[in-house]
Amino acid sequence: MPAEEGTRTLLKKTYVETTVVSYLTARASRDENLSQDQEATKLWWSDCRDYCELFVSVVVSREASRGDATAAHERMQIV
Repeated sequence: MPAEEGTRTLLKKTYVETTVVSYLTARASRDENLSQDQEATKLWWSDCRDYCELFVSVVVSREASRGDATAAHERMQIV
């Protein structure tokens, strides 16, 4: 939960790296460990992102925009 300071809500600054963006948009993996990581990422995204001030680097934006055009478009929607 965000911290309260007077009447302002302070959001925790959270860096989102490329793996998070990829896990959110990729089809479910057949690999059990990777699939669990994808599900955990999606759960965090749905439950916690509103309590954070999210940011990415230029490198993440660049990486997310590469590859298959459709997949890149989905990743850039997150970024």
